[in-house]
Amino acid sequence: MGNLLSACREKLVTCFGGNKNPAETTVVLPDVKHVAVIGGGLAGLICAYYCAKKGQHVEIFERRDTVGAGTAYGPAGVTMWKPVRRGLKFLGTVDPLAGGLGGLQDYVEGTAWQALDPDPRRPALMLEARKAHAEFLKENPDAKPIMHDEGLMYVLDEELFKENQKLFKDDPSMIFFTKAEFEKSEWFCPLYEGCNYYGILLSKEEGAIDPHRFVQFLAKKVESMGGKIYVNTTVSRLDEIDTLGKVVVHPSVSTTKFDAAIVSVGAARHPGDLLEASGIEDPVDEIYGVKGYTVTGRMPPGFLKMGFVDAVDTKFIRPWTDKDGNFCIRAGSIADPFDPADPLAINWDRLDEFKNNQFMKKVFDSVGDTRGVDADTVHDAVVEKGKLEVWTGIRPVNKHGRVPIFRWANGTKRVLVVSGFGSNGYVMCWHTGPRVARLMG
Repeated sequence: MGNLLSACREKLVTCFGGNKNPAETTVVLPDVKHVAVIGGGLAGLICAYYCAKKGQHVEIFERRDTVGAGTAYGPAGVTMWKPVRRGLKFLGTVDPLAGGLGGLQDYVEGTAWQALDPDPRRPALMLEARKAHAEFLKENPDAKPIMHDEGLMYVLDEELFKENQKLFKDDPSMIFFTKAEFEKSEWFCPLYEGCNYYGILLSKEEGAIDPHRFVQFLAKKVESMGGKIYVNTTVSRLDEIDTLGKVVVHPSVSTTKFDAAIVSVGAARHPGDLLEASGIEDPVDEIYGVKGYTVTGRMPPGFLKMGFVDAVDTKFIRPWTDKDGNFCIRAGSIADPFDPADPLAINWDRLDEFKNNQFMKKVFDSVGDTRGVDADTVHDAVVEKGKLEVWTGIRPVNKHGRVPIFRWANGTKRVLVVSGFGSNGYVMCWHTGPRVARLMG
């Protein structure tokens, strides 16, 4: 047992990273007029938007042929502003004795995640993010159709239903349906038929969005404010020239020497790799926090009308339509502990866990289990008719497991590291974008 606990402890330390640098900074860089943003995902674009809004000249360098190509399409597409009480009874193996000592280790690790995950600052950060989101909508009313889709459902058992009824009794934006009431509502659809649940909570202020469309929206806004976006442009190194107070980006289609650089590359290319190539001794260990897991599949028209969260075991499920007009479904799970030895390996036990979810089981029964299918992580599209796409990727977060990172790289004054956000991406970007802009004084 001692060896088992030691192994668990060692793995958890690995998961959360050994680097104890703070995930935030309050150090403001004065007199910033020109900003380089490395990485055109949600993190980079939201920072670029707020910097451009201040009147700074922003140039974005994206190595792929479009911005947002690596943006997480699954859980990041579901907004969750409310502190809805969810099940979260087991984040590891449901049966602690399943699989012998290995199963027990998985169970201990999973339940430890539950204890270690909460960030004491999160309620305040979420409130800050929600206010920024509301302000953005005021300034950009044309974004509303992209950012919300009528609401978000929470599937509840009897205990969670009654608990949330008390929690939100004075909140008119939260509507409760018992199962019988929901079956008579306009939101009922075939995915819910035959499933065992007590009731539904409809949050009118939340919804499912397509993060890629939102990134494209931000890109147009940045360009309209004088910013420039370069695609198919790989940045191999950064040089901070302190005597000039500048950062030089190599190679660059731009001749500008920048006052600061924001490094926002995510799972596809770790920011620590770029810093290492630049001679900056900062591996950004804490950015490898957890590993996400999602599946995508084709579904019949009308099978699901609205994104929802199966709150009993936290499966995030939402409908979307691919570029060819096919009706599809995307679902995401609680993230797995990160394994640095094999960061992108698909955990097929996790897929089995999906298949046991009462709602996802209906999807699997409809389209089948295609282990080993060649997942397409660049474009949000089903690989082949009648099949499921399985995707696993790194969720770059701080030691708390959810809150994004923004801090000056060790040994630098002008290179800011900003993480992508994984499953809380769309929600937390409203916290990070304005804060990063404030650091660029």
